[in-house]
Amino acid sequence: MKSIYVFVLLFISASVTASDFSITENKGKNIEVSYKGKALLRFMTERDASTKEKDHETYKVYTHIIDPLDPQGKRVITKGAGGQFTHHRGIFVGFKVKAAKHNADLWHMKGKARNNYKKILKQNTSDKSAELTVEVDWVDGETVLIKEERSFIIHAPESNGAFLIDLKTKLTAVEDKATVGGDREHGGCHFRATHDVAKNKSAKYIIPAGKDVKKSKDIPWTAMTFKIGEQDYYVQHMTDPKANQWQYSAYRNYGRFGSYPTARTVSKGESLNYRFGFYISPGKFPESAEKKMNERFSKFVK
Repeated sequence: MKSIYVFVLLFISASVTASDFSITENKGKNIEVSYKGKALLRFMTERDASTKEKDHETYKVYTHIIDPLDPQGKRVITKGAGGQFTHHRGIFVGFKVKAAKHNADLWHMKGKARNNYKKILKQNTSDKSAELTVEVDWVDGETVLIKEERSFIIHAPESNGAFLIDLKTKLTAVEDKATVGGDREHGGCHFRATHDVAKNKSAKYIIPAGKDVKKSKDIPWTAMTFKIGEQDYYVQHMTDPKANQWQYSAYRNYGRFGSYPTARTVSKGESLNYRFGFYISPGKFPESAEKKMNERFSKFVK
């Protein structure tokens, strides 16, 4: 009787502490973060150089966002390989890296520049959020130039399905001192909507009043609205002020935007640390959009 009683207690405890969030690694393919059984985020980890086509398809890691309105949790609202500007994929991080004798374009993934996913470093789930940290090697051929730790905190969705992603990237120089740069069109952390947006040219943007997206530095956030079929969505991109000076590229009607922190050089073994936020929501921009986005940014910074 005592053993049955203990079993019942353990069963109840497991049920009470069961998390609304879950993280599932599909080995060699992706890592999915789900909330109450519905996928929200899919981090693409596959790396296959067996053919030219597979190498191109899998040369970089990136994050797909799953449509908050899809009850099955399968339809993505972000772009994968192919289409206009094939290197634009979901939420992605990329820079041009100079280290030792290497001048590697880890934005376009030119030549032998590639991302190689290594492993999950940390994962935690609760009813309120999921935390995931992965290790990624930034290589030029056989040489590891940068070892990245990319971390996500995915917050529980709101009633309409909207949710916030807190993304951090730690870039550590491995081969030698490294200059990590590019420019605001070809560097940083960006979001690319599904290729449907390139066809319907529905992407439109707002930025804080008094700022010029082509000239201003340190714009705290920008936001994009776009259509897929008849459905509207919007995304707010936020950059932590600790990222040093940065510029946004928020004006492309095909649905790609993001921020570029200015180029910096770090010694071997030293790291660059950047933090970005993405608020993903169904629907058009809300009323008093700028006010709400300023408030969200203030909370994000704190």
